Amino acid sequence: MRTEGLRGSVQISAYGAPDGARWATQAAALGGTHMRLTNIFEESTAQAARNGGDKLGEMDNKVRAAVDAGFRIVVDFSYYRNMLIKEGTNPYFLEWPAWLSPMAQILSRQFPGADYDYAHAPEVSAVALSGEPDILWGDNNPTQQAKSPDQYLWALRQQAIAVRKLDYDGPITAGGFNHLNSDGPDRGAYGDAVDRLAAVPWVDALTFHGYDEQAKLKPGIAKFVDVAQSGGKLALMEECGFNSDNTADAARAQKFRALIPCIAASGLSGLGLWNVGDYNGYDVRATHPEAMKAWNEVVAAMPVLGRAGAAAPASGGSPSPAPAPTQWTTFAGDATPGDAFIAALEGSALCVGPRSEWGTVTVPTVGQKRLATIPPAVLGDRKPQRTIYPLLKTDGTSDGATIEVWPNRTVVTNVPANGGGKRIAPMMYAPLA
Repeated sequence: MRTEGLRGSVQISAYGAPDGARWATQAAALGGTHMRLTNIFEESTAQAARNGGDKLGEMDNKVRAAVDAGFRIVVDFSYYRNMLIKEGTNPYFLEWPAWLSPMAQILSRQFPGADYDYAHAPEVSAVALSGEPDILWGDNNPTQQAKSPDQYLWALRQQAIAVRKLDYDGPITAGGFNHLNSDGPDRGAYGDAVDRLAAVPWVDALTFHGYDEQAKLKPGIAKFVDVAQSGGKLALMEECGFNSDNTADAARAQKFRALIPCIAASGLSGLGLWNVGDYNGYDVRATHPEAMKAWNEVVAAMPVLGRAGAAAPASGGSPSPAPAPTQWTTFAGDATPGDAFIAALEGSALCVGPRSEWGTVTVPTVGQKRLATIPPAVLGDRKPQRTIYPLLKTDGTSDGATIEVWPNRTVVTNVPANGGGKRIAPMMYAPLA
């Protein structure tokens, strides 16, 4: 599944965070899985064109530090929309060639420490089209207003075309919708744009921003998820947060905790926090221990496999006995730490494969490489026999690539030249030696 790398994700924005290693330490303490690149440039489109202040070098440095710490990357192009509006250009009336150059500046740039660009980097989980739209609202500044759902969808399609023309083939997210109500997306603000966006084939996930009050978010998030899922899309809360200026740590923690009942039964597939940085009022830092603890409680409430905690019995007593399920062990991959695997013993065989509905794994390099190591707790002193399976491309075809279970308790891939990237791995059964 294209979006499997976003399921259970926690995007942490990195605005005002030039020190990537410091960002990674703090984001990890907040349950983060992805660095969200936003506001790469802020001053002007001219500054962006000349890479004023070497902001691209700063971006590369923090991306490398984040990836080295096990994070994956989301590239968000909202910053370019913001600069266009600032300069008096309505971004919702630009055809795709106008987006090509600013997007190429990022997607065609060499990924730090690699021999491929951002568009082909397996570390990049998604590209986000410009968000926080004004469609029917926003007539106080017509330059920022799409004016109709038709025009908004046309505009997003132009951005998506530009992204694909730059040979990025991964998931695209869109939305960043700011306004929810008891019906989900506020149709007074957006008309039927969100419903129609859920149905288009060129977007993979819908996003919103969780800044409304709890009374709107609790019913609104669940209804937004329904809209997204009606078109087969994931629903992600791309960002939320609370300003720490003139607000005590405990008071901000209470605001975060108010999100927990909004998240717990929502069906959301991912969360996002604004922000971890060095000087923004919305930053969540180690000096805010109560807010950090509360945000981690929000993350724990996310209703996605491997993230939410076990539910307590409704009666307060012991849970009723149930048939014991297979005891799967979940573990991270070696080649791509963002990939997750599961393994268990089934009779006299080892069963191991990706923890993914559609079997998606990322193979960053060609040749013979170790994809994962089976934890000692699964096998003890036993060894699996060498077993070989096909490793298909994402379109279901084969180029001869294989995936193996080895007696040294590793999972190994053999990939031909130019075959790196997303692959479909099977659940593999290997008899015990």
